[in-house]
Amino acid sequence: MLGETPAQVRVQLPTTTAQIYHGQRLCPVQDLPTRTALTAAYTAFQTALTAFATAITAGGRYDQQAATARSQDRALTALTPTVIQIPGPLGTGGARCYNPFHIPRPLRLRALTPTAKMLRVQALTGSPISWAVQQRSVFCCPSDDTWTALLAVRDHAVAQGQAWQAALSAQGDYPHHTRRVAPAPAGLRRLIRAEEGHR
Repeated sequence: MLGETPAQVRVQLPTTTAQIYHGQRLCPVQDLPTRTALTAAYTAFQTALTAFATAITAGGRYDQQAATARSQDRALTALTPTVIQIPGPLGTGGARCYNPFHIPRPLRLRALTPTAKMLRVQALTGSPISWAVQQRSVFCCPSDDTWTALLAVRDHAVAQGQAWQAALSAQGDYPHHTRRVAPAPAGLRRLIRAEEGHR
């Protein structure tokens, strides 16, 4: 910690400094072994979360894959039998999309017929009801093995996130602060966007 004002606490991060506002939460850590353990938990969670984002985007975002297919004069049919959708936050606003501890369970949907920008999908429950989603909001899922592997990666990310939160909780609270925040890994939505930028 570098300093404190009535409104903020200024902290040193590995490569920069940050201002944490009141209403947020910090853990007072003094000894080197504890700092080392927290850093290890942080790194493990960030690595697991990044792996989850990589697994989601591995098959490619549907609209990007469809654009490639059209440029190759391939028929405008569903590119893969199923697609992956990441549900948005429920009742908490868009900011939760960037919360690293919010790790949504992905949805697997049957891909039916595409249009220029939309894709008609259907639940895998046997229901005849179908609906349209934006192609840019889903990712290709070519097989059952792909889906099973994705869920395993997600479960690992959840476990690592719980370990990181437990490590923070064990340190107690910095005075006058009531809600736990970073330093924390980048959230899933931000990681997905980063993965898309690398393709």
